[in-house]
Amino acid sequence: MSTNKESDPSYKTSELAFFGEQYGGQQYNPVGFRLRLTRDVKLLLEEFGGTRPRRLLSVGCGQGEFELMMAPHVDEVVALDLSPEAIEIARANARKRGVSNVSYICQPFEELEWEGRFDVIVCVAFLHHVPVEQMNGFLAQCYGHLEKGGLLYSSDPNINGVLRKIGRVVLGRNYDQYHTPDERELDSGELCDDLHSAGFASVSIRYTDFFLIPASYVLARWPGFVMQAIALVDRVLCGLPVPIASQASTFAAISRK
Repeated sequence: MSTNKESDPSYKTSELAFFGEQYGGQQYNPVGFRLRLTRDVKLLLEEFGGTRPRRLLSVGCGQGEFELMMAPHVDEVVALDLSPEAIEIARANARKRGVSNVSYICQPFEELEWEGRFDVIVCVAFLHHVPVEQMNGFLAQCYGHLEKGGLLYSSDPNINGVLRKIGRVVLGRNYDQYHTPDERELDSGELCDDLHSAGFASVSIRYTDFFLIPASYVLARWPGFVMQAIALVDRVLCGLPVPIASQASTFAAISRK
């Protein structure tokens, strides 16, 4: 993979500033953040079904914690993020833990020149940052660079999430301080249609989070046991029938080629 430095989308500056502050100042609850990633790892390992993928690409890796958690389960992880602060933290953590099968690349996804194929492509909290006009092209690229039977896993905010609607009313203008200017919430049905249009043979939706992700930012300095209790509540709510679970704050889309 290589970099095309001539590309510079207008939203990139605000993205860099936002995430530089988030990662540099750790404006999130570390226990809540890790619990959230543990859920994604568990879902992925269930999909692996005991097999060991050869190559995994993670787009929008942040500070790389998820990739380090996945490293024991795959042969090679390639991780991408536009934030220099995030990549610096990720590389330092990989060195500290002695993890050698993860490589971190600092560049926006628009500059990614796809090389080779992957067994798994992961987009944790990423698709909702992709501009609407670029979504279909990006999903088609993912499909084209997956091995036959390969897996695309994504996790994003739910436009139908009840807590998000309440948050806008309660927090007012302060709601935006937890979000970048470019991001938006996604509709699971519309994303399913886009994934099928990109060529994916099967797409399933899993509702994963009611309170933990919002709490990880709003309650950034709270003790870890609070986050663990919230994660337990989420597990119960997300296991309820779809009419209730579909009001979760976050959903995962699991797509097979």
